This record gives sequence, C-alpha cells and structure tokens, in this order.
Amino acid sequence: MGNDKINPYSMAVSRTPELLSRSENKLKQKVTALQESEAKFRAYMENSPLGVFVTNMEGQYVEVNRAACQMSGYTEEELLNLSIPDFIAPEFLEKGMQVFERLLAEGYAEDDVMVIKKNGGAFWINLASVKIDINRVIAFCQDITLRKEKEEQAKELNCLNNFSLLLRKEKNNLEKILEDTVQLLPSSFQHPEDAAARIAFKGREFKTEGYEQTSWKIASPLKLYSKLIGTIEVCYHNPPHHETDLFVKGEEMVLETVAEHLSRVIEQIETGEELQKSNNQLATTLHSIGDGVIVTDAGGKITRLNPRAEKLTGWIEKEALGRALTEVFHIINAKTGEAVPNPVYHVINTGTTQSLANDTILVARDGTEHHIADSAAPMLDNNKIFGVIMVFSDVTKRKKAEDFLIYKLGFEKMLADISSVFASKPSEQLEQSINYALAQIGEFFQIDRSYVIQFSEEGQHTSNTYEWCSDGTAAQMDQLQNIPVDAFPWSAEQIKNKKYVNIPNVDSLPPEAEADKKNYKSQDIRSLLSIPMMKNGIVYGFLGLDSVKEKKIWTENDVMLLKIVAELLSNAYTKNLAEEKIRYLSFHDGLTGLYNRVYLEKEMERLDTERQLPIGIIMADLNGLKKVNDTFGHSEGDGILRKTAEILRNSCRGEDIVSRWGGDEFVIFLPQTTEEDVKAICHRIDERCKVSFVKDIPLSLALGYAIKNNIKKDLAEILIEAEENMYIDKLADRQQV
Repeated sequence: MGNDKINPYSMAVSRTPELLSRSENKLKQKVTALQESEAKFRAYMENSPLGVFVTNMEGQYVEVNRAACQMSGYTEEELLNLSIPDFIAPEFLEKGMQVFERLLAEGYAEDDVMVIKKNGGAFWINLASVKIDINRVIAFCQDITLRKEKEEQAKELNCLNNFSLLLRKEKNNLEKILEDTVQLLPSSFQHPEDAAARIAFKGREFKTEGYEQTSWKIASPLKLYSKLIGTIEVCYHNPPHHETDLFVKGEEMVLETVAEHLSRVIEQIETGEELQKSNNQLATTLHSIGDGVIVTDAGGKITRLNPRAEKLTGWIEKEALGRALTEVFHIINAKTGEAVPNPVYHVINTGTTQSLANDTILVARDGTEHHIADSAAPMLDNNKIFGVIMVFSDVTKRKKAEDFLIYKLGFEKMLADISSVFASKPSEQLEQSINYALAQIGEFFQIDRSYVIQFSEEGQHTSNTYEWCSDGTAAQMDQLQNIPVDAFPWSAEQIKNKKYVNIPNVDSLPPEAEADKKNYKSQDIRSLLSIPMMKNGIVYGFLGLDSVKEKKIWTENDVMLLKIVAELLSNAYTKNLAEEKIRYLSFHDGLTGLYNRVYLEKEMERLDTERQLPIGIIMADLNGLKKVNDTFGHSEGDGILRKTAEILRNSCRGEDIVSRWGGDEFVIFLPQTTEEDVKAICHRIDERCKVSFVKDIPLSLALGYAIKNNIKKDLAEILIEAEENMYIDKLADRQQV
C-alpha cells in the first residue's frame, strides 16, 4: 500500500480526457449516422414517381423533388423562386386558392387542377396536400393527363356516335343533318361552353347560337367530286390563356371525320344513293379505335361493342348486344375486391361525364383481371339522354409499375425511419428501438403480429424476445418462452439452414409439418413469414410476421425487402451486444468478473450523500499471492483470485459493490450499512475462507473496515482508515498460505 491511494478518485480524474474523447467520438458517430440516414431518405424522396412540393403558409415553394422539376420543366432553383399561382393555369387559380384555403382549415385537401409547364404547355394533376405543421404544407402531385384524355376521347367518340345515329335517322334529309350536326360539334371539344360551330354550304350557313367568327378556329373542307363546296369549322370566342395549341389531335380527327362523311352524304344524296354505306364506314371508324368502346341505350343495355372491348371483357358483340352493361362490364375495387358502381348509370342519372377511380379492375368473362382507365359520356338528342358511350383502356402494366414504385418508396421511407431511430437512440434503449421497428413493419405490411424469436445457445429452444400486435390481436410473447424446437421442427430446420419460411395457408402445410401446423393453429395463425436473423454468419433467430385475421400471400418482393429489415435488426442487435461487452469490460475486472476500480470510484462519488449514511468500506488483501505464483505458477494464483472474488460476492448483499482494487487487493463499498452489519459481513468472509482451498492451498485474507457516519467527513479518509485497519489485521499474523 502507498500514498498513491490517499485520493481514491485520482484514477477517474486522470481518465477524464480519455472518457470525454470517447464520448465525443460516440457523438460524432451518431451525428454521422443521422446525416447518412437523412441523405438516404433524401435519395428516396428524389426517386419518388410523384411530384413533391413543400410550401410555406404564403404558398412559396421551399422544397421540391426531382419529379416536381421534371413535370414542371423548371429547375429546383427556379421553382424555389416561384409560388403556387405561378404554377397553376390562370382559369384554375381561383380553384387552386380554394384548395389551399380548405387545406389550411382542415389540414388536408385534394382536387384536380390544370397547371402550366415552363414552356407554356398545360397538363392535369391530382393535387393531394397535407399540412405538416404551422409553417409548412406538403403537396403530392400525380399527372392525370391520361385520365383527362380518356374523358376527352369519350366526348369525341360520343360526338361521332351521335353523328352516326343522326345519319341513320335522317337518311336523305340533308337540311336536318346539317342543322343537327352543327349542334353536335361543340360538345366534343375541351371547352364546350366557349366553343361555337358553323357549316357553310352552297351560300347557306348553319351555325350554333351566338356564333362569331374569330381567329381561334379549326376548319375542314366539304367537297363534292374533289371540288370545294363548303367548310365546317369550330372556333373559340375567349380561349384559355394557357393554351399554346388550342385544338388537340382528337378534335381535329372529329372535325375531319364529320367533314369527310358529310361530303359523302352530300355526294350520295346528290346521286340518290343510300346512306347505309356512309354509316357503315363511320361504324368502321369507331371499331378501329385502339381503346375499348361500349355504347348503351338510355336503360344501360349494350348497343355496340368494338373489338378492343370484346377482347378486354371476353364477350363478343353478338352475345353482348341487348344485355345489361353490368353483366358484361364487371368492375371491382382493386383494394377491397368489392363491386364498383358502374359509371354509365351515373351518366344516365346525372347527364354528366363520369370517370372511374384509379384503383378499378375490369373482371373479364373468364375471370382475367385488368386495371383500366375509363370515361363515360352522355349521348343527347334535344338535350335528352338516349344513350351513353364509354371509352376504356388497359393500364395494368403501368398500374403495376406505379404501385411497385409507391410501395418501394414507402418501404424505403419506413427503412429510413427505423435506421434513424437505431442511429439516434442509445444502445441501452435497444428494446424500445426494436419494438418501434416491429410496429412500423406490422403497419406497413398490414399484418397482425410481428416479432423476433431467438434460439437458445445450444439451439434446442426458442424464446420470443420482442413482439408487436395490431389492435384486437392477442399477444403470444409470454406463452412463447423456452419453447423446444420440436414444436416446429419443419420450420426450424429451414431457418437454421438460412432459408426463409413462407406459409400463405397454414392449413395447406405438408404432412411432415404436422407439428408446426398444430403449433401455429394454437396461436390462430393463418399465414406467416419467417426470415432468418444472423450474427457473424450464424443464425441466432428469426423475424416473424403473422396474419391472424385473414390469409396473406407474400410475394418475392416482400421477402426481398423483409430480408433487408431482418439484416438491419440483426446489425442493431449485434452492435448492441458488442457495446454491452465493451461497457462490461470497461467496468469489470477481466479475471474475477468483479467491478473494477474505475467503476468503484464513480459509484463512490455518486453515492457519497447523506441519504446513504452510514457508509461502510471494507478493504481486503489476499495473503501469500506472490508465494503461490512463484511456487505453483500464475494459473494457480489466478485460481485463488477467482475463488476470493466468489467468497466476497457470496458474503455480501445484492446492493453492495464488490470490486477488485488492483493486484491482490479488494474493496467492498457498503451504502446504508451499520458497523454491526459490516462486522457480520467480515465474519462471513472469514468463515468462508477457513473452509476454502485451491489445490490444497487455504485462503487467507487480511480485512480492515471503516464507517462514515458524518456527511462532512471525506470518504477518502474513510478509505485510508479501512486500509490502515487492514494492515493492522495483516500484522496480527493471521493464517497465511
């Protein structure tokens, strides 16, 4: 013993710079991990198929993603200098502001608006906005131009179909044909409320009410024997300011088709021929369109079905004619599987154009399913509906691609959230972090239970260590402790061989999995997926997902993504074990397993309070250790040290701090301990030493103690007093080796 022990905190103080440096390094590591997580999430956001716009409460853009730049034609820097009114088409500004006001009031708003690209071109978006906080709004924009085009196409085909019916009805009445044709045309254009039409024929004019010729027009010639005999034209009185091309290709096609057939009608009437030939040619035009076309009467009975519609529905026109549309055109919601109200009946009841929701599936006659985009428009005669024309297209491939991108984006965001939690939470909160991850996984994959199962060290038993359950799902963790692997041998073998277990239907398990089936059914599991979790290449458990309320099919994409999650959890668990080991080694003696001097000094400083009085300190010195090392070798000396540690630990209470002070010396710190209790502990140590031997070598300890009863007394003085008393005991020539 020496003067270097007078201050028991000297070592801790000398290690302060090292500890601060270590804390600083850990902090830097956490900051780096958070930065990496943030960068990863930003990368995910940039790959989103949806345009993402973040604005302040004044409507100024403060953040945008790559898709937003692509759809608008602006660079990120340019967009950040713009606000909402700069992006929305002028005639939609009022509607856009109404959406923004509704958002501020309710926290969420959604609508379809037309917006303007940097080059002046217009396109349609579905705008879904959410109020993030009191300062920011985030808007998700999806290009719905295709859907709007279908609506326009339905109007154009409606016009042609009505024109065809007009020719069939009026036959040789050219005057009536011209009068009614000019009334049909405006309804097929993008802005029918502003459109007007005129037919000029042999010095006569047939025109809509309020027609005035303007420079914003489109025209097609009427010809007889290749000679110009008139024109048919449509014009706008006050065109939208955003339009660079006022008339789209489909509208030009309508006007050209009507002009061509009118020319034939005039020629046939002039020559006395029937109109049937012209009507047949118009029907051919309708049938040659690449999208499906179905025409019904005012009661919803089918009157026409083009070849594309035949292919998508599985019905040939001959069999479909006269049937109710719902019998041929069976549509369901892609998410719920429930029947969707048919848009044709909405058109018949309201007289307005109707489109289907994005998640609509057409179920063909043979059960084949197609995602479709659809629009239905009324056919009018003197403002009375006499039928409906519906145009639809197969968008299955596009829908699957969009769904997977959105699914993958959502998964990657979830993964970024979980990674951020693991990076920001200390390893002591591993349980909280894993439970958060399991909740995120369960909610994202819409299952009833997610959990972690770990194998015992010998691999013959398993225990459920973490669990999340959805509302209404019974927890199983308490019942799944120390379960023999024989309870599910078929699954356990696959997992131990690093294979995942995918069971879409527990009832369909093979005979060799009968034990597994019984075990799973006892937990009400209908479908499950288990992904091996590995530590240093060895399987130590698995990530499990159960579906209890309904059967669930797991795709290869699901498995691939869940393997990433399992790896993330495994890495967090392995890192925690490593950090726990480091923490243990930093505060424990490697040979005896007792607390080391660093830990003791920290605890002495922490517990040196009036509330802990009286405080006892026992110092023990192992007699004859050097002789044992010299005579029998250091391995025997190590054995005596370990035995001494065992005696000291077993002689003390659970709340006492037993430490190896260094070499052959030990210190026991005893908060809230009277002198009588300290004496009793010393007596127990003496008695145990008398009956303890290592290689026939009896244990001999010199013991000294001291008591602190006054808070004003320095604990260092108490330690010195205990040390002096230990030397007195040693000099008393107690039993030695």
